[in-house]
Amino acid sequence: MKKLNLKWKLTILSSSIVAVTSFVIYILLGITTVSEMNKIQSAVMENMDNIEPAELQGAVMIVPDLSSIFYNGKSLFWLKSFGITFIVVVIAGFVTYRLVDKFLEPITDLKNRMKEVNVQNLSKQIEVKETGDEIEEITVSFNDMIIRLSKLFSEEKSFLQNAAHELRTPLAVLKTKIDVFKKNENNTIEDYQKMLASVTEYNDRMSHLVQMLLQIQESQTVERKDEINIYDLIDEVIMDLSIYIDEKYLSVTEEGDRAQIIGSDLLMYRVFYNLIENAIKYNVDGGYINVLINENEDDVVIKIEDSGRGIESDKKKIFEAFYRERRTANESNGVGLGLHLVKQIIELHSGTIEVKDGEKVGTQFIVTVPKNNK
Repeated sequence: MKKLNLKWKLTILSSSIVAVTSFVIYILLGITTVSEMNKIQSAVMENMDNIEPAELQGAVMIVPDLSSIFYNGKSLFWLKSFGITFIVVVIAGFVTYRLVDKFLEPITDLKNRMKEVNVQNLSKQIEVKETGDEIEEITVSFNDMIIRLSKLFSEEKSFLQNAAHELRTPLAVLKTKIDVFKKNENNTIEDYQKMLASVTEYNDRMSHLVQMLLQIQESQTVERKDEINIYDLIDEVIMDLSIYIDEKYLSVTEEGDRAQIIGSDLLMYRVFYNLIENAIKYNVDGGYINVLINENEDDVVIKIEDSGRGIESDKKKIFEAFYRERRTANESNGVGLGLHLVKQIIELHSGTIEVKDGEKVGTQFIVTVPKNNK
């Protein structure tokens, strides 16, 4: 069964209100009128009964049946009143339909223009008619949503293209190496070992990439209701990375408030694991990593500073998916998703992250997260 549209719903609602009101007035007015007619009838009949017979000598009188006249009058009154009320309701319903149609015309126009918007033309915004009412506000809000969706789709398309490229490139290189290896019939044990090491390297790289892609996807659905002690969480991360810290003889300090936030313990662990892992990976032997935690009334601010060689490229780009800064031969470039994941998780917690040069050398990452994640 087809549902009624808004125009018919408003028309039926308004007409029902008019009908109920009219019939209530009809009943009350009818009762009042009939009551007054009964009083008049009683008064007339009483006066007729008080006329003396002597006063009527020689007069010819035609005395009508007053009871019948009053009865017919009251019946006619009820009938005519009902007819007039019914006509009023019908006219009111028709007028309401026309007025609702007129009032809903801007909404209908907006609906038709919204239908024209799709994935292919998200850049095409709806014309805002300056009416000064809610329709204008809805149109502006819809255009804002279109802008955000257009940006989201563009980022998603770029992300998928980059992901496909990152997976396709090592597979193509590996296939070429295998084809060349197969053509050589005089491969030695050393050649086999090199080939096996190469296959293992590319396999590890692709596995890491797939793992990072899954983490990015899963971060969107994880609940963020845990009570997290930031100091203890970072201390746990430092302990888990201690083997890599010791390999480079780094000095790691953690100071500040034992602040707590509400969020996902799993995701926030990943944030600080990635940041401190990077601080270790791109640090100098014998360097340092300093973690400072400060809290205020609403937020917790975590500053992670290292003594590495710093970031030479545009610092804003390091949070983009698959962006990798050029590194030295002995430094791993990774897959370019670690900091992108970090930024995404922090934004899921309504926080911010910024990067700047260290006070003397290296890099500072400053993470700000609200205590109560909304």
